[in-house]
Amino acid sequence: MASRFDWEDDKRSAFVYIKDVNFGWIPARIAEDDSNYTSFRRSKVIAETKFEDADEVADEEAAIEAPGTVKVITQEPVAWSESTSTAKRKFEFGETVEVVLKDYKDCELPMQNVAASGLLEHQPDMSDLAFLHEAAVLYNLKERHRLGMPYTKVSEILVAMNPFRWIDGLYSKELLMAYASMIIWRDSEENMSENEKAKRESIKLRNGFFGGLEPHVFETSCKAYKGLAVDGVNQSILVSGESGAGKTETVKILMSNLANIGQNRDAEPQDLKSKSDDIVDEVLSSNFIFEAFGNAKTVRNDNSSRFSKFTQLQYDVEENMGVGVPSCKLVGSFTQTYVLEKSRVVEHSFKERNFHIFYQLIQADDEYKSLIWDGLSDSTIDSFKYVGYTNVDTIGGTHDSEKAEETVKALAEVGIVDEKLRVLMRAVCCVLQLGNIALEQDPDDADKSVITSLEELEKLSELMGIPSDSITEALTSRSVKARNEVFTVPLKKEDAIYSRDALAKGIYANIFDYLVEQVNEATRAPDIEDKSFGTISLLDIFGFEHFDVNRFEQLCINYANEKLQLKYTQDNFRVVKEEYESEGIELIDFTGVDNPEVLDLMESKLGLIVVLNEECVRPNATPNTFVKKLKRINRRLGCLVQERLAPPEEFGIKHYAADVTYDARNFIVRNKDALADDLVTCAAQSTNMVISQQSKKLIAGGKGKTFKGQQRGWLVAATVLGKFQTQLKQLMGILEKTKTRYVRCIKPNSSFTPGATDHGETLVQLKSAGLVAALAVSREYFPNRLPHDAAIQRFMPLVRPMGLLRSEAESDKSYIERILQELLKDFKIKKRGIDNRIFACGKTRVYFRGGSLEYLETERQRVFTGSSICLQSFARYVIWRCRFCAWKKSAIKVQSMVRCQKHRKAFLLKRNACISIQTAVRVMVARMEFIRLRRDRAARRIQSRWRCKTTMWDFFSMMDAAKTIQRFFRNRLAKEDLTAAMAVVVEDARHQKKIETVLGDIEKYIDQSKENNEDQDILERSAESLNFAQKQLYSLRAKSDMLRSENMVLNEKLMEQTKNATNSNMRTSALRLDSEALQRKAEKLQKLLEEEKKKNSDYKKQNKAMSLTLLEASKKINEDKEKIATQHDLELQSLKGEVEAKDAAHAKEIAELTRKFEAKLDAANNEIADLKKSIDDDYDDFTVVREALFDNAGTTRNRASITADSGELGALRDEVMQMKMEYEQNAMDQEAKFAEWKRNYKCQVCANNPNNPKPRKKKGGKDKDGCTIM
Repeated sequence: MASRFDWEDDKRSAFVYIKDVNFGWIPARIAEDDSNYTSFRRSKVIAETKFEDADEVADEEAAIEAPGTVKVITQEPVAWSESTSTAKRKFEFGETVEVVLKDYKDCELPMQNVAASGLLEHQPDMSDLAFLHEAAVLYNLKERHRLGMPYTKVSEILVAMNPFRWIDGLYSKELLMAYASMIIWRDSEENMSENEKAKRESIKLRNGFFGGLEPHVFETSCKAYKGLAVDGVNQSILVSGESGAGKTETVKILMSNLANIGQNRDAEPQDLKSKSDDIVDEVLSSNFIFEAFGNAKTVRNDNSSRFSKFTQLQYDVEENMGVGVPSCKLVGSFTQTYVLEKSRVVEHSFKERNFHIFYQLIQADDEYKSLIWDGLSDSTIDSFKYVGYTNVDTIGGTHDSEKAEETVKALAEVGIVDEKLRVLMRAVCCVLQLGNIALEQDPDDADKSVITSLEELEKLSELMGIPSDSITEALTSRSVKARNEVFTVPLKKEDAIYSRDALAKGIYANIFDYLVEQVNEATRAPDIEDKSFGTISLLDIFGFEHFDVNRFEQLCINYANEKLQLKYTQDNFRVVKEEYESEGIELIDFTGVDNPEVLDLMESKLGLIVVLNEECVRPNATPNTFVKKLKRINRRLGCLVQERLAPPEEFGIKHYAADVTYDARNFIVRNKDALADDLVTCAAQSTNMVISQQSKKLIAGGKGKTFKGQQRGWLVAATVLGKFQTQLKQLMGILEKTKTRYVRCIKPNSSFTPGATDHGETLVQLKSAGLVAALAVSREYFPNRLPHDAAIQRFMPLVRPMGLLRSEAESDKSYIERILQELLKDFKIKKRGIDNRIFACGKTRVYFRGGSLEYLETERQRVFTGSSICLQSFARYVIWRCRFCAWKKSAIKVQSMVRCQKHRKAFLLKRNACISIQTAVRVMVARMEFIRLRRDRAARRIQSRWRCKTTMWDFFSMMDAAKTIQRFFRNRLAKEDLTAAMAVVVEDARHQKKIETVLGDIEKYIDQSKENNEDQDILERSAESLNFAQKQLYSLRAKSDMLRSENMVLNEKLMEQTKNATNSNMRTSALRLDSEALQRKAEKLQKLLEEEKKKNSDYKKQNKAMSLTLLEASKKINEDKEKIATQHDLELQSLKGEVEAKDAAHAKEIAELTRKFEAKLDAANNEIADLKKSIDDDYDDFTVVREALFDNAGTTRNRASITADSGELGALRDEVMQMKMEYEQNAMDQEAKFAEWKRNYKCQVCANNPNNPKPRKKKGGKDKDGCTIM
């Protein structure tokens, strides 16, 4: 309890709020020299404090009258300029201001909720504020908004400040599951596994759930889900606020959460899960559809909903068996819409836009637009008058073309694709094209109108599928029925324009209704016999509106908010009030939050709705007559403002949030919702299904019935306000059967600045939402209650130690009141509100202030805890003593093993280091030895090649000498043969001469015989025989030569074939041997491969075991390696110099050997050429001699000797040719081997050079010079 000493010591009492015209409230501090106000506050504290001792009251100071003024010093809060959006300020912080106290309630300045340091405190639940008033609520919301905490609670109401930015992590799936864990599945954690519990606790810790849940929209959705799943009660969430407050986004977040909570709870079969995912996608896609067709950019909001929406999410709820949380799966949804702003289709204010779908359709791809309608190709915003000019093509950071793609995808989710999508978009094009129809006054008759844009009319005719004459007639004339006759009345220009706009609005309303039907058809849960679905309903509705000029739409919106306020009052205040009154507990007056008189004004038999409906059907009705009639009939109602000087078309209503003055000039027109028969009939003839079906429904529904006194020829549906009243009654009937939760959205400023708050706008919205009154009431009633007998039984363990015994005549009420006073004497609450009782005892129940029951439960738990501690302590001692002994033994074993392992690792580390060093040294020595051996091997190969060459050259020299000797020897033999042949030739010549002499003698003898005619025939025959013998000899010689040449050719061919056969046999044998060798090598390689695999596996195991050891030894080894590497570098540099010097010497030696070899090869080739030439010359001489010998041969011996000599000479020639061929072949082989040796030697030098900068290639490959890599 507070005392005067508490007041004097508490410096926080000096911090107050004062009123300001621009900011509503500003913080200030009472001046130290102003003692009058301080004394007045002290006296009020003393008077309000309840003392049990009368003497103590007598000693207190008497009350002091309130002073007239008080001096305060204005204070600048933290980050004032960043968090305040109001531009102008008429004061300076730190200046002294004199405040008139009579302007404040009870002549007392409202106090700030500050800490001892003077800094402003903020609470997540404003019911916990120490000082509760309008200024405290404003600054609490402002501070949380500045700190990036947009959500605040007012008891069960969630207040959402639009942050105008996306806050990272605020809507993450992980955070949603954390709220679901804390709210929904907390009671079922006993059935969870340890892993699930640990995971859930980690989520809680990461998200900061130490002192309870922060206010969040997730909390509202999770409580609604739990209420449906566990309690089996249908739920509803009412989201309200003005345009730009974030209602649409809040509803989308709520719908997404409610759709996904149940889907992520348990694992499902794949087919069921895919089906449920499809349902979720269809339900969520409806948001994009309604956003495209029902939202528009306004001055207050870029994505303002121009209609209200009531969505019922349908769930298949499992029966609650009392174990865990029952399954609750989303199976469908049903949507209803209210008060679509159709007037926006034909007109909207400057800097505003029409509905989003028009701009999305115009900004879409030309290819897509041409598929819908050719008139859309190459169209822009300027192409359609209804759209109007705007330079805004991006909403929420997304371009209209991208939004168009999202809308098409969303429509596909509900089954509007292909031709249905084309028909829908063409209906939208009809609305756009109607705005391009230009209507002018008929030049011949001022009472008629004509369509001047004939080209636009033809486009509209093609779009709607209606003849242009029918459209012209419907827009420019009206059919009027008088008795049994129908007359056609032409329309003036203004009336024709009104008809055109009315038709456009009617078509768009038909489109919107068609979309609602399609969405419901796609998302509604299937009807199952004897099966009812649980529902969670979301209501997105306009908040209370109060403008400078309030029209018919504001009346509808405020009427709906009055109904919702009544529902809120019934849910939170009236039920509490009735219960407290029945229990005999006094409570504050609820008239500030309950305003039933306004609903009487609206809904009574002679109320506003009835009067307006009568004026709509009464001839010659005007706004003035409507207002006059309304004021006259309801003059006794105090909520109807009647000012004598008010304009005749205005009236005011005292709503629960504020007094609103309405301008009734368009009330009758807006309430009629009239559409001419001709326009409806014309629309029903359209080939577009969306337009014609909805128009036919309007005709078939009997809406063409005329009311008494109504102008005939008009289809008048139930008036807008009457229809809206019916819808609200149905809505209230649904909400009455549900547990309702409230989300109040607040728009902090009109400039969409993150973190900034406009005090004036925020205060107006707080009053409109009734939050201050709700806070006051929530602070006064007691949230917890218990029956008397239950309370006595529950708290008896706390009473027994105190000795508070109950007398026999004492009632339950007096006894529980006595023990609670004793138990709660140390429990203190902060002074807040009017009623500061900790508890209140009713007739049958005892009611507890917030926190008091928790305090008693804590004390009760403490008593039980103290009793169990003694039992638990000894049990824990025994258990932990046994565990300690076991742990000690285990620790000793572990330590010994750890030490052993540690020393073993050190030993292995050193051993491996030594092995590594030894390996490196051995590798270096082996490498040097390998280089030396390879160098020696190369030298030996060079020497062997050189010795082979020199020996070959000596052999060739000796063979040339032998050939020369043979040549000279054969030459001598040939000369001897030639001498003998010459002798034969001489002898043949001599015989020839003798024959010629004989022939001459014979001729002479013949001549003489001719003269003497003696033996002439004999002589002639002898001469002919000799000539014939000579010719026959020459013929035989020619045939012999021919046969000899053919024999030589055949011998050559036979030798060549024999040689080829020998080579083929050798190649076959070599290939066979190579194949066998390769097979043996393959087998060996296979064995080696298996051994290597086995070794590799062993090495991997060893490497894995040694990896940790090598890591520890790496530092020392690296140091040793650096030293060894330095030495290696020096040695390699010296070796490099030696190798380069030897390479140079070898290169010179190879060049010299090559030059000598080429010189000798040229000399041998010259000798072979000379020998060939000499042999050819000798053979030619021999052929001449042989022919001469054959020509002069006279005996068989000579011919035989000549033939033998010829065969011997041919054999000698063949032998020489064969030797030549072999020599050339050997020379070519030697040259090829020498070139191969040169390449091999170069490859060895390259491979053995450790400082070669080129990368090493795989052994057996080829380098760029074609050398084989060794």
